[in-house]
Amino acid sequence: MIVSTGREYGLIVHYGKAKLIGKALLIIEKMWKSSCELDVAAYMILIRSLYNAQKTDIGLEFYKEMVHKEMRLDMSLYELLLTCLAGCGDIAGVQLVADDMIRRSQILERNVFSCMLKSFCIVERIREALELICDLNYKKLTLEPNDFETLVKGLCRVDKITDAA
Repeated sequence: MIVSTGREYGLIVHYGKAKLIGKALLIIEKMWKSSCELDVAAYMILIRSLYNAQKTDIGLEFYKEMVHKEMRLDMSLYELLLTCLAGCGDIAGVQLVADDMIRRSQILERNVFSCMLKSFCIVERIREALELICDLNYKKLTLEPNDFETLVKGLCRVDKITDAA
């Protein structure tokens, strides 16, 4: 098995930043045809590019492929996945990634809930953020001070300042 090279990374990054996702995917296809496997870094670059181009459905498929191949993801990619999926309203996708964070990466459930809350607030999905807090209470997990701060910022962002007080 041949692993992707810096040249392919560069092309994927270049096409991704230019939002020329079709060309980036062609590079991936050519790599596969030449028996070149993507490594974690290549997948991460591709997923970031897809999410930046708002192609969350395709990005989620590549994420699932990474999980299937048992690749290890870093926290920044998980956070990006959560925020992008929350932003497009894919709550099931958010839950899938959160479950993987707990199960596969052994991130504490408390920390995963914090990441989810932050993601929902960033993309102004306050209803989902409040539902998440209800889930936290149901699971008897306490809110940390930074969670309150995140929620207040999210409420302020959507002009619900009276609810924040």
